[in-house]
Amino acid sequence: METTDQVLMRQKQELLLEELRQSNKDLEQFAYVASHDLQEPARKISSFSNLVVKQYAQVLPPAGVDLLQRMQSASIRMQDLIDGLLTYSQFSTQKEPHQPVSLSLLVQHILSDLESRIDEKKADIHVAELPQIQGNPIQLRQLFQNLISNALKFCHLDRPPQITIESEQATEEEIMQSGLDIEVKYLAIRVKDNGIGMEQANEKKIFELFARLHGRSQYPGSGLGLSICKKVAELHGGSITVTSTPGTGSTFIVILPALI
Repeated sequence: METTDQVLMRQKQELLLEELRQSNKDLEQFAYVASHDLQEPARKISSFSNLVVKQYAQVLPPAGVDLLQRMQSASIRMQDLIDGLLTYSQFSTQKEPHQPVSLSLLVQHILSDLESRIDEKKADIHVAELPQIQGNPIQLRQLFQNLISNALKFCHLDRPPQITIESEQATEEEIMQSGLDIEVKYLAIRVKDNGIGMEQANEKKIFELFARLHGRSQYPGSGLGLSICKKVAELHGGSITVTSTPGTGSTFIVILPALI
């Protein structure tokens, strides 16, 4: 009788898990279709408002010009949100085989692309020797580019950004806290900055979709960057966490399976 109950319970759990997986798949597909279909209307709103400003700004009263400029700002924010949703959903709907990826080379390319922003901020970036892992290079690039871009964005006004990127074997405590398999060998890639930091109580909130701890006027963005980082880490069988202190800085810890 006990064995039969256990079998029935296991079957019920498997059925619920399959329903949950299908539900998540449907939601991801909906997000992809919705964001894809919204792109063209958003582009038209932006394009037409730009044309009105260029062609009719001189004959409009100042209040009318102000309203058009607000429309432009809103359309830019909407486009950013749509692009972010599309990126987020694509990571789940497009399954590509993983391949060996050199994180050192990947980060080098990211820093090259961000060179103008790095120079503008007078940032000092130190990158230690990083490992090679098995993964999707496009997704991993998005993950680490978001983390580095955030470190540049949320810098302290009184000092230039200092960013350190290094890797070591993940500790048993880090693996357990992330809910990962303790029997698997993991690497911990740490992206540390000396920026504005945050309250540690917000460590889970910042990885939620559209989560923002600051106003758009102070720090622009869609609020999707860290959600994408979390999704990429999970798609690679890992996780991402953060330790932070207000006014001191943050350390984002990306835990990924080691290449065996």
